[in-house]
Amino acid sequence: MRKKIKETILGDALEFFRVDSSPSEFEALGEKALPEGYVDIFIKPRHPSTKNKYLLTEVKTGKAQKKDVEQLRKYVKEFGDETVGEY
Repeated sequence: MRKKIKETILGDALEFFRVDSSPSEFEALGEKALPEGYVDIFIKPRHPSTKNKYLLTEVKTGKAQKKDVEQLRKYVKEFGDETVGEY
């Protein structure tokens, strides 16, 4: 899944969120533990800097429910302005 994201939609996601970086500048990691739970895929810069931008990804096998979106919002809120997307 992590490899597929990099190969297919990461460039589109970076463009959508107005992140001025190439997909090759990021790496996708598996589960990341957070106080609120585990984010499924944690996309981060390969070479961290003082202003990092993270993409948090929640994977569902069926349809996403409202509670799933709320869960992801909590994760994004934990990272504050270091994540892309809204909370």
